[in-house]
Amino acid sequence: MKHTLALSALALATSALMGCSSNSPTSTTTSFSAVESYNIQCTTRIEPQPSEMSVSGLTLVGTSIADAPFGTSAAEIVSYDTCTDKLYVVNAQGKKVDVLSLSESGEPSAQGQIDLTSAATQSGVAIGAANSVSAHQGLVAVAIESENKQEPGIIALYRSDSLELITTYPAGALPDMVSFSKDGQYIAAANEGEPNADYSIDPEGSVTLIDLKSGPLDAIVTQIDFREFNEGNARHDELSSDVRISHPNATVAQDLEPEYLTFDDNGQLFVALQENNALASIDVSAKRVTGIYGLGGKSWQDAKLDASNKDKMVGNLQSYPMLEGYTCLTASPATRLTDRLISSPQMKATVESMALIPHNKNAMS
Repeated sequence: MKHTLALSALALATSALMGCSSNSPTSTTTSFSAVESYNIQCTTRIEPQPSEMSVSGLTLVGTSIADAPFGTSAAEIVSYDTCTDKLYVVNAQGKKVDVLSLSESGEPSAQGQIDLTSAATQSGVAIGAANSVSAHQGLVAVAIESENKQEPGIIALYRSDSLELITTYPAGALPDMVSFSKDGQYIAAANEGEPNADYSIDPEGSVTLIDLKSGPLDAIVTQIDFREFNEGNARHDELSSDVRISHPNATVAQDLEPEYLTFDDNGQLFVALQENNALASIDVSAKRVTGIYGLGGKSWQDAKLDASNKDKMVGNLQSYPMLEGYTCLTASPATRLTDRLISSPQMKATVESMALIPHNKNAMS
């Protein structure tokens, strides 16, 4: 659920920024096609027919249950491949990706699995959980953390038809989300760089950008970091006070934790720095961070919200003096997202619900 909420708000926020970008799209020409290069067998899909009927409700079509214990993130992330007309579902602790086929009515049923130990063997990395999956026209990319979460993980690339491993790419520590660009020429991964329990090891957050234009086996892999924003470095002064840097002994690059990302149509990659109450923008062609935008604050001392789904109470509205969420209602031109990000009450409500950051982490559980 956290992925859905953050991504929906990230999509709203970045949609307003897209109009400001002057860069070229990620694909002026299409130079790589997995379907053609690997002779991937795509299925003939029955396209939905347009209708004048309005949607009046939702009906459950079917359910597929993962072969995994409850609470192990066995079906947290789902991606649909238009080529094979199948769903690819992360089975995190099982170190697998479940493959579901769809009936003509859309009912899902288990068809197979991608065993990620093949990626571990090829890369030489002892793998931990699979955190994310993204499918695009014959390819399936999987973000896999290292067995030691503070060590670099990998991105594994598979065929969507035969489920064979094509190759693996190095990533940063704890790759938490992976995504294809809309044209399929790039893969990006948000590497959270989460510290261990006592902060004795705190890897840097980063973004892995994989350029597929010459094909997967000749891809160019770039690790994009945030070291320029460390104190004493050239771009530190660009950070506004709205960017939350919370640990006193961490550098900025260590404290920033990329968690979600999305490509726009104008050559930009937007990255949610969830724990830092900020967004980062990256120029894809230049492979460079173009800005970090703090999202501002909103006190819940006077406002009220139902902050828990575990108290078995509906509508338990309370004020929380030590709790802060974020909004984008004020601006300074150089460093903050501006009022144009929130152009409607619906967008404002969505962005304000995107994260709640306790000043005291023990204030809520």
